[in-house]
Amino acid sequence: MNEQNNLYELRNDEVKSVLNRPPATLIIWGNLIVFILIICFFFLASKITIPKHISADYIIQGNAAKQPLIAIEIITTLPTTRHPYSQKTNIKLISAQNQVESSFLTDSSRIINGRIHLYGRLLKADPFLGNRGKLVEYLGKENLLSSLYRKAINL
Repeated sequence: MNEQNNLYELRNDEVKSVLNRPPATLIIWGNLIVFILIICFFFLASKITIPKHISADYIIQGNAAKQPLIAIEIITTLPTTRHPYSQKTNIKLISAQNQVESSFLTDSSRIINGRIHLYGRLLKADPFLGNRGKLVEYLGKENLLSSLYRKAINL
């Protein structure tokens, strides 16, 4: 019995000596690699850009979708915080029926019954452009880092 206790104490001392002496090179290189990966992530996140856009539904009043450069009115479901729209804002219209794209150049806008009404001209009219569909406004580019930061703040 006495021999087992001596063996246990001997092993216990060996285990303590190994645990008290951490492998320095493994810890230093591991920390360095993790630090370099974090720096690379932030660098790449600041260089990668993401296009920003707002999309909403639209309805074109009347039969003007088939005629280019005719003044038309578009009723949108855009948030009213985007009002007033500046003149010469280029907006892309995508038809709901057959995915035909067209460009719309705004002249003015106003809010009626909680919806934004845009007035302007179709730059490229298509006979297959329907009176309903998606409206997409391109707002520019934003880098990934600021996008992640903005989303983290809004949580």
